Amino acid sequence: AVRRRRALSVSIGFALFAAAFLLRLVLDGLDGLPFVTFVPATLLAALVGGIWAGASCALAGGLAASLIFMPPDGPLAPAS
Repeated sequence: AVRRRRALSVSIGFALFAAAFLLRLVLDGLDGLPFVTFVPATLLAALVGGIWAGASCALAGGLAASLIFMPPDGPLAPAS
């Protein structure tokens, strides 16, 4: 029933993302592992809510990990 309701499915995905994000903030000492909490949350979201839940959780988790938990790198990195 959850998989057929797209809004509920996406809501489950974002709820699991939020839980994974808060857990990742608590585990801030894991500098080399930016995706450590987002991968299990994405798998659980896809298992419970289907493709839309998994996709929304994966997209939000990937953006959060790359923008918040990974150090800046490349030509746009601030000069040291």
